[in-house]
Amino acid sequence: MKDTYILFRTAPSMEEADEIAVLLKKEGIESEIIELHEHIDSAFLQERLENDIEIHIREEDLKKAEKMVAQLADTLLKNVDEEHYLFSYSNEELMDILVKKNEWSEYDIALTRKILVDRNVKVDTDAISEQREERLDTLAKPEGGQAGWIIAGYLFAFLGGILGLVIGSVLWQSKKRLPNGRKTFAYDEYTRKHGGLIVLISAIILPITFALKMMGQLSILGM
Repeated sequence: MKDTYILFRTAPSMEEADEIAVLLKKEGIESEIIELHEHIDSAFLQERLENDIEIHIREEDLKKAEKMVAQLADTLLKNVDEEHYLFSYSNEELMDILVKKNEWSEYDIALTRKILVDRNVKVDTDAISEQREERLDTLAKPEGGQAGWIIAGYLFAFLGGILGLVIGSVLWQSKKRLPNGRKTFAYDEYTRKHGGLIVLISAIILPITFALKMMGQLSILGM
């Protein structure tokens, strides 16, 4: 039976993902690095994802991997630099880091907890979990207000350019990945309907435009 691989961490670069994979391998944990392609669409609309590389591990190795990461962070904390920028953060800012932990490294999370403990600040794990859920709900909401791109999409679609097909596809099928790994459509139903229609128009007009151009070239050649 094939092993079940699950999302373990995301990384902003292949170099960082490779470093994590090397650390996992030293502990006998096999991993797979997957480079997402959603950022191609997002980049077109200037909405590139922050972490678009995933590290997957076998489900049965998850506890072992989490323990390894925690131990590594604890080891690094023994030689913590007192000039580290997190020491200048307020308690509220540090709490916000715990809520948005997917945007920070394991070391930063561990150091944040240490600083709060040293300041005698109680970390309410239930409250943090609740805030994380609220943030997920907010991030999961599809975006609207893409009137400019919708108009541009229709314009290029009727002009027979491939750009109409690209814009339509982005508005129709673009997805965003949430911090918990779940994917959801990036745009609201209104925008997606227009995106689908733009794709349909482009798919009809584009080949016609191409055929007309080919016929024009052949006539010039006297064929």
